[in-house]
Amino acid sequence: MVAMNMVPPSTHGRTTRMEAGTGETDQLLEFVAEAARVLRSGDSVADVLRHSVRILVPELADLAVAFSRAGGSLHVEVAHRSRSEEANLRRVFGEHREVFLATAMRVGERFGFDRSRWLPEVTREALIPLIGQDGEIPAVLADLKVTSLLLHPLTSHGQVLGVLALARTEGSRSFTAAEFAAGLVLARRSALALEEAEARSSTSIARNRRVRTDDAMGKWAHTFEAASWGAAILDPTDWRIDSANTAFAQMHGYAAGDDLIGRPFADLAAPSARSEVRERYARSADESMAFETRHVRRDGTTFPVLVNVTVMHAVGPNPEYRTVHLQDLTELRRTEERLRSAQRMEAVGRLAGGVAHEVNNMMTIVLGFSDFLLRDSALAQAHREDVSEIQRAAQRAAGITQQLLAFSRQQVLHTAVLDLSEVVGSATQFLRALLPAHVRLETTIDAPDAWVSADRTQLEQVLINLAFNARDAMPQGGTLRIATALEHLSPAALQRRIGIPVEEGEYVTVTVSDTGAGMDPETLEHLFEPFFTTKGVGHGTGLGLSTVYGIVKQSGGYVTVTSEPGQGTTFCIFLPRVPAPPEPHEPDDDTERLYGHETVLVVEDEEAVRSLASRVLREHGYTAIEAGDGAAAFALLAERGQEVSLIVADLIMPLMGGRELRARLADLGQQTPVLFMSAYTAGDVRARGMLEAGDPFIQKPFAPADLAAQVRELLDTGPPSVVGG
Repeated sequence: MVAMNMVPPSTHGRTTRMEAGTGETDQLLEFVAEAARVLRSGDSVADVLRHSVRILVPELADLAVAFSRAGGSLHVEVAHRSRSEEANLRRVFGEHREVFLATAMRVGERFGFDRSRWLPEVTREALIPLIGQDGEIPAVLADLKVTSLLLHPLTSHGQVLGVLALARTEGSRSFTAAEFAAGLVLARRSALALEEAEARSSTSIARNRRVRTDDAMGKWAHTFEAASWGAAILDPTDWRIDSANTAFAQMHGYAAGDDLIGRPFADLAAPSARSEVRERYARSADESMAFETRHVRRDGTTFPVLVNVTVMHAVGPNPEYRTVHLQDLTELRRTEERLRSAQRMEAVGRLAGGVAHEVNNMMTIVLGFSDFLLRDSALAQAHREDVSEIQRAAQRAAGITQQLLAFSRQQVLHTAVLDLSEVVGSATQFLRALLPAHVRLETTIDAPDAWVSADRTQLEQVLINLAFNARDAMPQGGTLRIATALEHLSPAALQRRIGIPVEEGEYVTVTVSDTGAGMDPETLEHLFEPFFTTKGVGHGTGLGLSTVYGIVKQSGGYVTVTSEPGQGTTFCIFLPRVPAPPEPHEPDDDTERLYGHETVLVVEDEEAVRSLASRVLREHGYTAIEAGDGAAAFALLAERGQEVSLIVADLIMPLMGGRELRARLADLGQQTPVLFMSAYTAGDVRARGMLEAGDPFIQKPFAPADLAAQVRELLDTGPPSVVGG
């Protein structure tokens, strides 16, 4: 008997071919037994198919091809007595594998899957009864020079696992009946081996799938337990908690989820919402739902939550269950309230700015004409005192509008780079004199090179307002502490301390804290609103803290406050730190000249303000001509433009404002200097695009001397190098 190994067979003659004769049956039996042992050694479907074709060539056939779908994939294995032909044959059968398998299936359907087919002589006429008129397979067989063919289905327990085809080619004899029988036995042995390999593979796949499933379940269990959101599983019948993660438990004031097992989920709702929640659960027992409510902690406090309940339907006999995800909305609600408060403050600020604009126009008139009266030597002393009282009231009203503008962040700030620690240190010197003896002032200046860009006077105003606010909160005495520090704040720290997203960076902080009565949450909610005060009538305007808020915001900073009744109050101001300023230079000692002889055009739609400005200029030696709006001024300049050396124009007027007037003059090639004035602030009109950096500007209300000084300065220096269009 020839050896049953994988050694490439010889291509010379048929020295290893079992010869037909009297000993053929014994040799075939021995061959089949050895082949069965080799087939059982296959670990996979591919191994079994490979062994099936290898042991048959060249002992039983010149060419062997095996097809199988065992294991879920289509496998093709080829063996040929000439190894050099195998690569080409593997390609041919690989390209036609679906065709061959489909043909084999048709043959099986026609003649029975458990029956083998033997074609001693392969001719087109012999193939037609077997495969019909299919022209593709006869052509392939002709190319391969197949002369004799055996087709054996690979079946086991009534299941077709594949097909085994054995062929002899030109130069070889036809298959005998004994060889047909041997092929049939080997096909059945191959089918059994395929079934065993498939079973082993299925077991391995199942085992791997089980391992992966167990691993995934472990990961999900870990995720469930370690998640930062609250999660729980509820019994489907009575909504009791079957399990809960740590976050769910801690959200309600418990250490672990086991502390809540068996508790009715509805009992976690706040008492005021419990009946409504139970009705919701009863009404939608089989539906998923999402809603907002309040839950109660172990200590009795309540908090807002978003509840998501998902119904998990049963599979087979297993009952359904419900999953619950909870999101604590406390921080979200705080952020929303801060946003609403900021929007409310912004709206009030715009209103305050509009009111201040109108009041400033009126105060310009009152202060200007009262100044004329006081400079009139013929005014009787009794009337002089009356006018002085009017002027003081107007100045007080102007001061209130300045506070409104500070709150609305529209006040003109004369910013400079300042050492905030030095400003605070200097301010504490006069604060000691302003505070009563029973209020102790303590300072901690711990911020070297605390450079900020701000208005020194306004910063001092902030400190005074906060100090007076603390003084009023400590009628029986106490301690006022003022401290500076440098802090690098990350977005998370800023979100936590300030409550809104702001830019990360270096900040200089000023903390003002007292040991006074403190404030309740309702008072804190309205603290920075203008005219809000807890003091009695006649004891405050309610603008002190709103002014603080406006100045700090206009300086690019942020202010926070923390307070509790009986625990005092702490204000913290955050101002962005800036680079140190350059070395100062010596100021000019030139004295401003207020008088002149030039012609000045005053353009103002408010008649009283226009008359006032013209009168101020005439009293300082100028020739003043007037126009009620930009269009009238443009027509006037067309006639007398050569006379006019300067234009004083309100920025906002009907028909044509001051900026448009200057632009139209520039189009005509006239570069007459323009001093803009407005009851709005420079910052506000710049934000509206009506004023450019460097444009001369005077804000109403103004003193007559201030108007004269700016007119003289602009006439001496000429128009700015960059003129807005």
